[in-house]
Amino acid sequence: MTPEEEAERDREGYLLVYVEPHPVNPTSLELRRALKASGLTAREVAKRMGTTPSALSRLLDPFYFGHSLESLRRFAQALGGE
Repeated sequence: MTPEEEAERDREGYLLVYVEPHPVNPTSLELRRALKASGLTAREVAKRMGTTPSALSRLLDPFYFGHSLESLRRFAQALGGE
């Protein structure tokens, strides 16, 4: 912040705050794309995976970064992949 900006802030009583968006997980975005392309519902895929729809929803959340290889493998198998 330049001295002029600081003086302006002090005069007006405001503080400038810069906010950056939270990063998204490309894995979740790809899972969403694959689910949509499969034509299956999330409920069907969750059942095939042996999990709940809410657990699958977490995997599809672009702000979730806790994917395990096992959950990715089960997702792929549920869609008919290897």
